[in-house]
Amino acid sequence: MPISLSTLLPITISIVTVWTIITPAVIAQIIPDSSLGNESSVVSPNVNIRGLNSDQIDGGAVRGNNLFHSFQEFNVEVERGVYFSNPDGIVNILTRVTGENLSQILGTLGVLGNANLFLINPNGIVFGANARLDVGGSFFATTAESLRFENGFNYSSTNPQTPPLLTINIPIGLNFRNNSGAIINQSVAVDGEENPVGLQIQPGNTLAFIGNKINLEGGIITAPGGRVELGAISGEGTVEINPNFPLNLIYPNNTIRGDITFSNAAKVDVVTTDGRGTIAVNANNISLFQDSILEAGIAPDSDAVNPQGGNIELDATGTIILAENSQINNRLGIRSRGTAGDIVITTRSLNLSNGGRLNSSKQGIGTGGNIIVNARDNISLGGAGSDGSFSGIFSEWRTSYN
Repeated sequence: MPISLSTLLPITISIVTVWTIITPAVIAQIIPDSSLGNESSVVSPNVNIRGLNSDQIDGGAVRGNNLFHSFQEFNVEVERGVYFSNPDGIVNILTRVTGENLSQILGTLGVLGNANLFLINPNGIVFGANARLDVGGSFFATTAESLRFENGFNYSSTNPQTPPLLTINIPIGLNFRNNSGAIINQSVAVDGEENPVGLQIQPGNTLAFIGNKINLEGGIITAPGGRVELGAISGEGTVEINPNFPLNLIYPNNTIRGDITFSNAAKVDVVTTDGRGTIAVNANNISLFQDSILEAGIAPDSDAVNPQGGNIELDATGTIILAENSQINNRLGIRSRGTAGDIVITTRSLNLSNGGRLNSSKQGIGTGGNIIVNARDNISLGGAGSDGSFSGIFSEWRTSYN
């Protein structure tokens, strides 16, 4: 039922259980498998790349503008880098893990060029506190079983085959099995860093996490003017990849979804001067706790000409919870001009408590965005956060261009 709220509704108290994943220790290493034959990946250790002691990955199977890699184990050690070579003409680097262990990205994962990077490990993927991305294109991390292509070929981690000797275009789908692994992000700013970036991609690109469950444990994801796509699929099914730039995903209606949890001041930020950044979160239950934030909009002091802000969209088959000062913000920044994007919520139930807020604000010259809530069952708002701020749905209109 679409609604427009100007007053607070009665308080409803809900008890929520937050799941935690404890990850096992993994010996950091990169081990190519033999599934690509004489086109197997080649790892050169201890190469100085951009001032970082790194493993450089060459080789792989080239098919059209795609480069395929396959590994038994794939991890990045703390204070080290792992960089993929980017041969001329390669648009997508597709990396699968065929072993039984999850991947731990504890250092810098990069590409020596502007190709998109896909990392596929159905066992799970963990981004540690010091994880960084150095990727010129888009980045996809997924616990899908395989990538599907137009010609019917599946680049599978559980049934590894060599890509056929024919032209293969961009992947069009992610095939999931039951009970695939989770994705965890703990990446935070280095001490003393003026502008914390965590996992960051270049402006205008897509950063996507698609797994059984996703837990952002204080991690920071930054995609200026790009798209952050978070999706949780816990059952069998295929998520379609829409190749339109920036890349985005289409979720089947009949697939069982998993949960996505933000905690410990986790943050997703797509704010930029042109406002084009978008955030999409698709899951069963979506929970934001402990000062976690989703933020989009047009940056303050933007000199862009009539920018149109992007949307923040949350789609949950279960419940969406914002608690403990957590917020979703879409803003037209101070001393900027343009049209802010919308916040669109689709859910069974929405619960804002202890300072949980949806905020649309206009502080420049132009038009603020809408807040649209489609809740099939109920909406509950109430309580104040630790800073005294009330829970609720707010639109702030303040014009300042001095």
